Amino acid sequence: MRQSGAELGLIYKTLINKGTTVIGCAFFLTSQWTSYLYAGNIVSQFILFFMKTFKQFLILLAFLMQAGYSLAANGLDAIDNQVASLLQESDRGRFAYGFSNWVNQAKASLAAAEPEKLAHWKPQHIQQMWLPDSSMQVFYLFKSWEQNTFEMKWLVRFVYQGRVRVCDFSDEFKVPLVKKMAADSTFEMVPSFFVNDHNRLESISLQGVTSASHYLGCIDLRTLVLFELLHDRSFEGDKEALLKELNDRLMVLWSDNELFGRDWSCFKRMITLSTTDKNMRVCTYLVPTQGFASYVKGAVLLRESNKINVITLHDRTAEIKAPERSRVSSDKWYGALYTDLIETRYKDKTFYTLLGFKSNDGLVKTRLIDVLTFSGRKAFFGAPQFKQERKTLYRHIFNYSAGANMMLRYDEKLKLIVFDHLAPSEPFFTGQYQYYGPDFSYDSYRFEKGDWLLETDIDLRNPKVR
Repeated sequence: MRQSGAELGLIYKTLINKGTTVIGCAFFLTSQWTSYLYAGNIVSQFILFFMKTFKQFLILLAFLMQAGYSLAANGLDAIDNQVASLLQESDRGRFAYGFSNWVNQAKASLAAAEPEKLAHWKPQHIQQMWLPDSSMQVFYLFKSWEQNTFEMKWLVRFVYQGRVRVCDFSDEFKVPLVKKMAADSTFEMVPSFFVNDHNRLESISLQGVTSASHYLGCIDLRTLVLFELLHDRSFEGDKEALLKELNDRLMVLWSDNELFGRDWSCFKRMITLSTTDKNMRVCTYLVPTQGFASYVKGAVLLRESNKINVITLHDRTAEIKAPERSRVSSDKWYGALYTDLIETRYKDKTFYTLLGFKSNDGLVKTRLIDVLTFSGRKAFFGAPQFKQERKTLYRHIFNYSAGANMMLRYDEKLKLIVFDHLAPSEPFFTGQYQYYGPDFSYDSYRFEKGDWLLETDIDLRNPKVR
């Protein structure tokens, strides 16, 4: 009835080594209790039966945990072996398809792997980097294409709100040629930190092993993965806490004079636009909510001497009743994700015009042209600068079908804002924007004496009004 000392010690050690201290202690106590029971009455027989059954369950659990540990190890080796064949692929399309399949398995294996196993894992085809004094670990690999073009696939493993999570990223970069050969063919991730007023940003830089040249980097890896979690529809954690941490880290980034001039392009979820004199930046990013809905957050950043004036933007779209005829402040902003910043001048005054879009509600897409102005240290959006034949707009808003695509861009050569003319698919759908789309004609705005003048039905090959 009593387990042998060797058998008991082996099972107990197995359980303890896998981190299940509570289960191991329960097994030990169960073994001791069964040795003192006797089958003298029905109650004792029942307790004895229960104890023996529970012991067998613990033995089975120990076996399953050992098997799971082995499977996790095999899973890590499997993703490393799959990379070897993936890197031999010469077709970009097949490589992209193969990588999309591989990354799902890699994320699952890395998330399930125990820290102890990861610490001793020595992959042959995947490079890895731990950030010192951080729970974040980066796994990355490279694929060379043309002579000096490289594609980097990388994953970040980290713990957030009590769960292990893995995010994946993709970047492409070119290496300078030296005597018709790429200056670097091998690369490594190098960690660094920026500390200011007890705030720490965790930076990474991709450098060439041969030349030590810098090719890619991210000013704060933590902010990068927070952006990814924000857009992860399957995220089950506390989203308000996530947003607060993201906003706090962005404020560190935005408000520091030294960081103001750094490259923020690694944050692909946030669009950063800069003026030509590098003294102003406009940052905007989407915050998904339910379904197709989302709102926009951001800031206008002004360098003033050695300080940065951070003007935060608060999306109040629903409160603005006539957006095409309204001048609004940063506290009551007609929120948009801005994609282009156009600088124009008239009478020694600089005008800032913004092109952007709003969230798609599933039926209607929205794009717009807006104007940014300043009064003292405050920012305002919208101005009576969009002159049409019979009316003047403070901003031009385009609404059209979610199933259509609209061209809206600034042509630097022509000095025009050019865009598709939108029309309903049938006349009786007038005003129902889910049925609007391009009609294969084009309109434009030309800047003249401080205003944008509408020109309709232009020929982009010879942009004169027909």
